[in-house]
Amino acid sequence: MLHEVGVVIGKFYPLHKGHQYLIKTAKKKVNNLYIIICGKYDENPKLETREILIKKIYNDPKITVCCIIDIDYDPDDSKLWARLTKETILCCPNIVFTSENYGNEYARQLGCIHELVDINRINVPICGTSIRHNPYKYWDFLDKGIAEFYTTRFVFVGAESTGKTTMTTKLAKELNLALVPEYGREYCENNNMLSKKWCVSDFDYIANKQNEIENITAGYNKIIICDTDSCTTGVWYERYLNAKKNYKNTYEPYKKIYFFSDMNNTELIDDGTRTDSNDEIRLWMHNKILEKINKSGNKVIMLSGTYEERYNKAKVIVNEHINYINKKTHSEIIEINEIININETSKLFNCKEYIVILIFCVITIIFSFLNVTPGENLSFINLNDNITWEKIIFLLSGIVSFTGVLSVIFASKESKYTFIFGIINCITFGLYSFAYSYAGNFQLFIMYFLPLQFYGLYEWKNNNDNNTQIKKIQNKSTYVAFTYLCFILGIIFYFEIPGFNKFITNTDYPYETNILPRILDSGNTSISIIAQWLLINKYYECWILWIIVNIFQIIMFSGINGYISVNIIIMIGIYQLNAFYGLYLWKNKLVD
Repeated sequence: MLHEVGVVIGKFYPLHKGHQYLIKTAKKKVNNLYIIICGKYDENPKLETREILIKKIYNDPKITVCCIIDIDYDPDDSKLWARLTKETILCCPNIVFTSENYGNEYARQLGCIHELVDINRINVPICGTSIRHNPYKYWDFLDKGIAEFYTTRFVFVGAESTGKTTMTTKLAKELNLALVPEYGREYCENNNMLSKKWCVSDFDYIANKQNEIENITAGYNKIIICDTDSCTTGVWYERYLNAKKNYKNTYEPYKKIYFFSDMNNTELIDDGTRTDSNDEIRLWMHNKILEKINKSGNKVIMLSGTYEERYNKAKVIVNEHINYINKKTHSEIIEINEIININETSKLFNCKEYIVILIFCVITIIFSFLNVTPGENLSFINLNDNITWEKIIFLLSGIVSFTGVLSVIFASKESKYTFIFGIINCITFGLYSFAYSYAGNFQLFIMYFLPLQFYGLYEWKNNNDNNTQIKKIQNKSTYVAFTYLCFILGIIFYFEIPGFNKFITNTDYPYETNILPRILDSGNTSISIIAQWLLINKYYECWILWIIVNIFQIIMFSGINGYISVNIIIMIGIYQLNAFYGLYLWKNKLVD
């Protein structure tokens, strides 16, 4: 029995074959399916572009495509999204289909059934983030109707007899690229327009057909060569009908590059379709076309000189782009712009969270310069005294604290940025622990955590941040095994850390006979290693271990060795709050 109304909701940023698998599954089980696209104004492809492309793909009476403009709504507020859904489709669905952990609560708020589809991306292992970062590498995961958006379109324009057709034909053949011919020429010849009077419907048909051929060709190729486009059709419209009309594609493609061939060093040649042309008209066409493409917002490259010079310049530029795309297609390297994307990072926090982070940053800077040694008056560190490397490390405690807090906040939000800030934190906190004589903590952060940050970054990038299901340890025996492992590692580190300290400092371990700091140092190291592994593999129990680790570290840096670091204690205190919050979030994301 089919459900009456079903919903598939997402950013579809962009639509890929994973989404299409979800939509195909949903369509089989409902009479009427709503595809709800959520998006913000600053995204590329834009929300309206995604709507146009998806409607073109799903031109089906059973499917309705609609949009919700996301004005910084809380992505975790399922009650809000349920209300927005009802307001958008003007009814309450019977079933929702998702591939995300939020689906259970979202469906509960809607009062309907939830069907979870391929949450582990087994059938289609892809996500929108990867495609946005490198559409060429993941081209095969795109429907042709979406791939056309990402195609680079080299469009050759200019007045008559500037060598465009000859150049594009030769270029496409030599570089083995798809060519989009000038449809207006074909239309003119097929309809004997030299002996007829042009009308509005002629130009409308030519412009639409030019766009259609261009878009279809783009869907099958990463680069195409175009002998003109519909923008130029508007100039021909003005020439023959003495009126203005702007023709353009139904959406703005990802990348269109114009090659404008000027009139210098060219002569008007009558090829049978230019009986009414002259140099004055050519100059008018030259100026009008240049004006239009400059207003389009696309890159314009001027071609001048002899035909050979024009052709060679265009060939070099197109060839460089071919090499670039080939490199991106086969790239296995994590590029910096794929690691740090400011636009995506900004979407993880709302305005209030940014204010809290800013206030915390100011506090950490202030406490970096405060001396809070037990038994001494509170005072700012005197920078006029002899500067030792330990004092410099203490001054860096603000960086330790700030990057550490950002790292754990990103971890609770399942973002790979946890590892970016984790790398900075591991280096600074490791050195800071060394200055505090906690050789175990130094060893933990520099020798264990630092390499794990790179491993975690690789794993979470490949698993596309929050696309991997939050897991739970399934049986009691695994819990017991992890507990034994913690104890065994703790005993090993209890005896290993003093030797490691002696090796790197050539001095005795300061807590050789002080049992409590020594137990805390070794226990903290063993539990942290297990917790980090569980975090990378997205087991929600990692947060339980982090809560224990934070208790250990608060004691370690609260004066039992004669020094108090307020910044570090504040940092660990926030770690602790975030650990409870992370435990709450991840536990709720477990699939029933």
